[in-house]
Amino acid sequence: MTALPVVGEERFDLVGDYERFVNSIELNSAQRSQRKLAAHRFIERHGDLHSWMTRPTSTRLLDLHRLKAWPWLTWL
Repeated sequence: MTALPVVGEERFDLVGDYERFVNSIELNSAQRSQRKLAAHRFIERHGDLHSWMTRPTSTRLLDLHRLKAWPWLTWL
């Protein structure tokens, strides 16, 4: 189970909303799985999005590249 991301003091089901979005667009099953997995991995490592945004830009770019989370960030 993935922890809900924190924005300020609130928790949101962003990953669940993102999964519903991914399911609604025309992708093959491998692409859907990869995007969902990337979102889950990102949230597992960086569940507090506010805190993540305080990291240096170069570090955030590496996080996104390493986790293949660009589609996730674009959706956010």
